[in-house]
Amino acid sequence: MGGWKNYNINPAEYSKELCQQINENFHQYELFLKIRDRYWKKEEKTMSDSNSEVLYEIDNLMSEKVAKKLLIKSANSTKSNGTSTCSILILDKSSGKLFSSHIGDSCYLILRYDNNNSKFYKIFMSEEQMHSNLFNTPYQIGKKGDEPEKAITHTHELKNNDLIILATDG
Repeated sequence: MGGWKNYNINPAEYSKELCQQINENFHQYELFLKIRDRYWKKEEKTMSDSNSEVLYEIDNLMSEKVAKKLLIKSANSTKSNGTSTCSILILDKSSGKLFSSHIGDSCYLILRYDNNNSKFYKIFMSEEQMHSNLFNTPYQIGKKGDEPEKAITHTHELKNNDLIILATDG
C-alpha cells in the first residue's frame, strides 16, 4: 500500500471506498438473514425432518460463501486507485458460526476460555498471504493488485465466551 505515495496517490482513499462498498453490500446479506430467520420460525413447525435438513444444508452452503462473495463484489465495485489487504468476518448469531474471508497480511485469532485453567487458549489463527518472504509484500486487492478470488475463507463453530481478535492495517 505504501508504494502508492510514490505516484501521488493517497492509499487511504482505496481502503475507505472499499469499506464503504463492503458496508453497502453487507446490508443485502443482512436482509437475507432476516428473511431466512423469519422463514425458519414459520416453517419449522410444518416441515418434515428430511425437508428441514435439506434446507438447512442449502442455507449453510450459502452462508459459507457469503464472506468471500462480499469481498469480491466490494473489491470489484471500488473505483479508487490503490490497493489494500482486507478481512471480513461475519457472525451468524442464529447458528453460532463465524464466516471469514481475508487476503494479505490482515489476520484474526480465535481464543477459547478454559474454565479448568482460567486461561484463554488459541483455537485458530489465520495465515498470511505473502508474495515472498520479503517484508511488506502481502497480497492486496485493488488497482494493479491481486485478484480478490485469491482470498482465503474459513467457517468456525463458536462457543459462548470465545474471543475474536481482528488485526489489519489495510
